[in-house]
Amino acid sequence: MAKRGKLKERPRELSVRPTITRHYKEFFLIVCEDESTEPAYFRKVFQERFEELLPKDTIRIETVGTGRNSLGVVEKAVEERISKTEIVPKAIDHVWAVFDKDDLDQNETTAKRFEEAFSVAAANDINIAYSNECFELWLLLHFVNVNNSKPIPRKATEGVDKSSCLYGMLEDAINKGRTADQQIIYDHAHHSKPYISVEGLVDIIMKSGDEAKAIERASKLDEVWQGKKPIEANPNTTVYKLVKELREWLEFYGQ
Repeated sequence: MAKRGKLKERPRELSVRPTITRHYKEFFLIVCEDESTEPAYFRKVFQERFEELLPKDTIRIETVGTGRNSLGVVEKAVEERISKTEIVPKAIDHVWAVFDKDDLDQNETTAKRFEEAFSVAAANDINIAYSNECFELWLLLHFVNVNNSKPIPRKATEGVDKSSCLYGMLEDAINKGRTADQQIIYDHAHHSKPYISVEGLVDIIMKSGDEAKAIERASKLDEVWQGKKPIEANPNTTVYKLVKELREWLEFYGQ
């Protein structure tokens, strides 16, 4: 386990790293827990669109999927910032770690790592966009409001109605208004038929979801949990903070 506090900088081999020489006004580094859904979302919704809409020297967004959880994501964010700074002619302006609580509260060791991620991030100037229980909550808020009356698990246990978990709620939301032959099956762990692909899911979020409403709903939900530890705040997501900041930069440079 990493020591609490600021991480030591370690030298990096530059010979195998891509060369980035352009000087950007703003550089966003987004390091994600997941290697598929979260990176696909940020790349498609922001990275690709920013490259289309803004001058090439304005904003660069780099999204990294890690396959790690909480503390490991923060540690990777520190490592990536160091390595990027070595090949980019400026400091990295904005570094975000995006991760979920998932079931890390189930034992003392993983719960400690989740909570330590926040202190290590603060010591290293890393912003956090966390979700309790998972990123699907942020996607769900594009379609419906969610209250905090009771914890919502990310997936249903055996014998429990699927509609009571985040995966099932998201599936219901994206199927609303679809005919029987258009129904979509969602499962975070599966992205090939008959399940919807990550790209297909993000397309639906972009076309049918309401990002402004999602930000509003998530902000209100987050406000309810003020004073509580993130590990206790279920359901909650602070991904809206990162999304709101990206939108504000787009508006600023789009003027």
